[in-house]
Amino acid sequence: MCLHEHTDFSLDEYPNFYDSYKAYNAMIPKNVSQSQLGSRLVPKDLLLQNNTELVNIFRKVVDLGHDFLATAVDASKFEEANSHTSVDPARRMAAFSAIFGT
Repeated sequence: MCLHEHTDFSLDEYPNFYDSYKAYNAMIPKNVSQSQLGSRLVPKDLLLQNNTELVNIFRKVVDLGHDFLATAVDASKFEEANSHTSVDPARRMAAFSAIFGT
């Protein structure tokens, strides 16, 4: 499947992480021993400055028959100087989490 082909899009909101985890993991095949998953946090700067190249890479991954899922991340409110949290600095700068499966 190519990204420029018609695909169905859905957006769901959940009251907490655990409910979203249960909903999305129900879609993962049960025999995941034959799958390989990897993920990366994609920084906002990369998305804004190299958008065309980034989209071309994602298209190539999908064209090769691999799965791709992006989950929006907004931890920017934790960038404040007075914010003392355990949020990973890379997550604070991320636009989304990209998950790849083979």
